[in-house]
Amino acid sequence: MAFWVGYDFDLQPFPPHTTSTIPLLFADISSRYRPLRSQRSDTMTDWGPVFVAVVLFVLFTPGLLFQLPGRSRLIEFGNFQTSGASILVHSILYFAVICILLLGIQVHMRVMADWAPVIIGVVLFVLLSPGLLFQLPGHSRPVEFGSMKTNGKAVVVHTLIFFAVFTILILALHIHIYTG
Repeated sequence: MAFWVGYDFDLQPFPPHTTSTIPLLFADISSRYRPLRSQRSDTMTDWGPVFVAVVLFVLFTPGLLFQLPGRSRLIEFGNFQTSGASILVHSILYFAVICILLLGIQVHMRVMADWAPVIIGVVLFVLLSPGLLFQLPGHSRPVEFGSMKTNGKAVVVHTLIFFAVFTILILALHIHIYTG
């Protein structure tokens, strides 16, 4: 299994189009680097992964729509509570659904399987789950740390932060992780 991490900046490595083991020659270098951004025909930005990741962040935020496992029952709805176990379960659900949508159904139009939206989305989901590391705004203070509670305002703010960071990493920095 080949693993490739690349940045889509001008003259940066991109997955090779051939799998030959011939050493790099000057003629082979041009096929291993993408042309300059102004010479590309695929300059249209792909917002599919961003839309899917943000919608799933809202749907799977523990305590907003549901919490699995709940504090007193297996599943609780709209309790605005969270826990380490529920964040773990919701992260696994987020990972499964985003893999199905981005890699299985290919909501966005990539030829190769790009794991960057999946991995970055799951990491940001865990880090930005309201109440785990921080909650902005908190219940009694502007910022609360490790409260394991959430509220509607915090979900909106954390969703906006998720959207901004995810968009910067995927669309502005063009981070890609390919497997082959």
